[in-house]
Amino acid sequence: MGGTLTLPKITGTVEASSIRYITNNEADSAQAFAAGCSGFVNLGYQDFSAVECPGSVTSLALDPVLQLQDTGANQQVGATVVQNNGNNGANRKIVILDTGYNYNHPELSSSYGGGKDFINNDADPMDDHSGGVGSPGHGSHVAGIITADGIDGRSKGVAPQTKIIAGKVLNSQGQGQFSSIVTAIYWAVNGPDNVFGTTDDFHPDAINLSVGGGAYANFCDNNDATSQAMAQAIQYARSHGTIVVVSAGNNSSGVSMPGCIDSSFTVGAVDSNNTVAGFSGRGNGVDITAPGVNIYSSLLGSNYGIKSGTSMATPIVSGIIALIKSAFPNYTVNQVENAITTTATDLGVPGKDTLYGWGRINASAAGTGSTACTGACGTLVASPASCTKGVTTSNPNCNITLSYTSSGVSPSSLVIKRGGTNLQTLTTANGNVTDNNLNAGAYIYSLQNNSTGSTLSSITVYVYNTGALTSPWLSCILGSNATNPNCNITLSYILSSGITGNVSIYKDGAFWKSAPAPSGTITDNNPAVGIHTYTLRDNSGSTQTSRVVINVASSALKPRVITSISPTSARIGNQITITGANLGNELEVARHYLTVQIHDQDRRRSTTIGVLNDANTQGTWKVDTSLRPGNYTLRVGPDLVPNNISNEVNLTILP
Repeated sequence: MGGTLTLPKITGTVEASSIRYITNNEADSAQAFAAGCSGFVNLGYQDFSAVECPGSVTSLALDPVLQLQDTGANQQVGATVVQNNGNNGANRKIVILDTGYNYNHPELSSSYGGGKDFINNDADPMDDHSGGVGSPGHGSHVAGIITADGIDGRSKGVAPQTKIIAGKVLNSQGQGQFSSIVTAIYWAVNGPDNVFGTTDDFHPDAINLSVGGGAYANFCDNNDATSQAMAQAIQYARSHGTIVVVSAGNNSSGVSMPGCIDSSFTVGAVDSNNTVAGFSGRGNGVDITAPGVNIYSSLLGSNYGIKSGTSMATPIVSGIIALIKSAFPNYTVNQVENAITTTATDLGVPGKDTLYGWGRINASAAGTGSTACTGACGTLVASPASCTKGVTTSNPNCNITLSYTSSGVSPSSLVIKRGGTNLQTLTTANGNVTDNNLNAGAYIYSLQNNSTGSTLSSITVYVYNTGALTSPWLSCILGSNATNPNCNITLSYILSSGITGNVSIYKDGAFWKSAPAPSGTITDNNPAVGIHTYTLRDNSGSTQTSRVVINVASSALKPRVITSISPTSARIGNQITITGANLGNELEVARHYLTVQIHDQDRRRSTTIGVLNDANTQGTWKVDTSLRPGNYTLRVGPDLVPNNISNEVNLTILP
């Protein structure tokens, strides 16, 4: 399966003798220095650095390793109609962050707009993906889906005249690290000088991220420092006019990270029959779906091939974004997303759902400027398409200006409605109407022919309150705090002044409690073990203001037990398979890594990292280059606390 790039199966190592971590603040940096870490990487705009350490530093967050998991589609989504009507995505740009770009391929050479290799730190992002899952040429396959010229007609891209900026963030085996992905997002927005607003800015319409890891039914913005840093980068891109289009992942038990980041525009996969693919990630994070099964596209050399995965669905959406921006270059991020979600072919249960999001994307209906209109026609555009009360000095009350055009219908028959109720009867074929001082909420406006009841155009506008939902902590272990042994969760909320009535607090996606506006506290007593998402919404529940994610963990440590290792004698660089029960703790299981302790005959301890399976019953570890031939004992566990380390087994390192 060509698939999506998986984050993580964590090996934790940059090379066999070092482990790469993230430092989020000065305290982390001090701990890293004390542990002998070096190689502090200046990663640019974001508020963290990456360091390489000689051994395990359990107080620091690992820098996750990313790796591969893994056309009739144009006709299926209506892109062929758009292209036939003259829209091929000209004068638009997409940044692809992947294994690189085969700019020598006949299908791709005309669309190459430059790039950077974040693996080798040079300006040549040539795709060398030749090994590992999803090979060969994952990045070039993704690129062809967007922009292939169609020399082989089966491979023609969605937007063949769109330029591609390539960021190579994954190596020849389809592996890279989280810190490189985040750095590349800022690079895609700021340009090579890492300063937004200068002449080298790329101004992309979208960043295509066919990467992912883990499986989350709910949003994951605040799960840990890693997800927070990714969420910050994605929001930075959005606030500077770029949509971050992310695959939902190929694990049907949830949506992968960063697809589960709220600000991502997350894409699931359907087959040629518009049925959700069995591998497609599903959950609250899914926004839209697109074809992702048996997609034909460019590879390495001059070759072509078929791949399946949400990685293949994602560039279809990126390409359609280029078509929309080609037709409406002044559209905002919200207007582009609204054009896609409100015109999608609704599949599954009515409205947004966890399988299809808003439905399967429909290029010919999504405002690409490609379909000729006959009879009564009209357009309706809102400015702004979304607004937060009290934030914009020139428009603190979030007044919404609706611009409309019409043809083929008498102006006296025109009316603009808000939520089905008349807002204003019109007298001219074209003009503007203002809706003043809206409360927070989602508003559906429609331009209608009042004589026939038909809708000529519609748009959804979102108005938000400023505010925050906070907790004094983001995680709690049952029984670990004498003053709060049950991990009762206290939530403090505040909304902008002038808000009256009640607010709604949602828990794990469902309504939980009402609370009086504009501020106060509310407590969730005796929460169940697990990750809980609390959301502050308006009284109707339709508009979200803030969210916090809290992890409640069990206090019971299950004994770690190694039943066998294979082989029991190995050389430097050989892989050891460790089998047993409860080999990792909650964090290790969540991040799929294994802490391995090696003791020599003098009881000197070396701690390194391996890979842990989902069942927590088997791990793999490569014999570290720092070890010398001799007899050792091996156990698993991050420290020396009883029940947090396993029994020991014998291991011989051969010359």
